[in-house]
Amino acid sequence: MDKLFQVILLLVSVYLTIASTKYQACNIHKLDCPLHSICSQLNENDDGECRCPQHFEMNPHSTGPSDYCVEDENSIGDGSAAISSSLGSNKGSKTVVHIQPPPESHHVAIGIFVPILLVVLVMGAVYGIKRFHPVRRLREYVISRRRNRPLYEDVMMTQELEDPPLM
Repeated sequence: MDKLFQVILLLVSVYLTIASTKYQACNIHKLDCPLHSICSQLNENDDGECRCPQHFEMNPHSTGPSDYCVEDENSIGDGSAAISSSLGSNKGSKTVVHIQPPPESHHVAIGIFVPILLVVLVMGAVYGIKRFHPVRRLREYVISRRRNRPLYEDVMMTQELEDPPLM
């Protein structure tokens, strides 16, 4: 009976420890999670919870932001020490994870249609320039307009008083 009571007491304490684990609330657009934690989005709003990444676990007896997530002792022997040491070398770094909904069909269609349209427009412009030679036509038009104008020397500018009398 004593052993059964100890097992039940152990299971209840483990359940209470797991059930009492309260993650810190965060906003996915702000960097307000403690060191080595990730803001995971909970719903369609900007609400989230600060969760510990792989090879870290939440410290239920955390006293501040520096010990919110601690290294998992069970994962050190499986080659993850390099990952945890690289995370530990970035003092004060915070990671925010944004969970985005999948793109809608009209976004995908526009993403395909716009580049194809730009390529067609550029090819049409190159073809038009090669076919119709607009620069050459413009230059010929300007030169032809310039030829019809009289030269400055050919235009006589005088006043009436300077003309000799007609008698």
